[in-house]
Amino acid sequence: PGPLYEPLTHVPLIIGGVPNQRRGRMDSALVSTGDLVPTLLEVLQLDPMPSGGGRSLAAHLREEGLPHRRAVVLCGEDCGGLRSARYKWLVDGNGGGERLFDLQADPLERHNLHGERQSSAIRKMLLASLGSGTADSHR
Repeated sequence: PGPLYEPLTHVPLIIGGVPNQRRGRMDSALVSTGDLVPTLLEVLQLDPMPSGGGRSLAAHLREEGLPHRRAVVLCGEDCGGLRSARYKWLVDGNGGGERLFDLQADPLERHNLHGERQSSAIRKMLLASLGSGTADSHR
């Protein structure tokens, strides 16, 4: 599942032109490319799409309080996964196995935790974030 490693999924997002936007600040919130269309529609004061999968970041950019996601869903051509602020779990759709990384302890994703004692609990925590309404798709 190489295509979903951090250098390709952890990409800076720079947004400007939002009225009353806080400026010159960095944020570590988990966002998705699926958030771009809802954000643009809100900034342009257009009707939201009925079901786009993402959410507008406009309120977050104005510091009005958007709840941070606990995780985002990662979708690649032949693999998928979940990423939280700390962990990333990747599954190869071609039978290539699973990879689980602690991004705080291993930011270069060199030590696969899959199969280790704590891996089951980490996967359960990531899966639970899907049911909480705080996980969204990232392509």
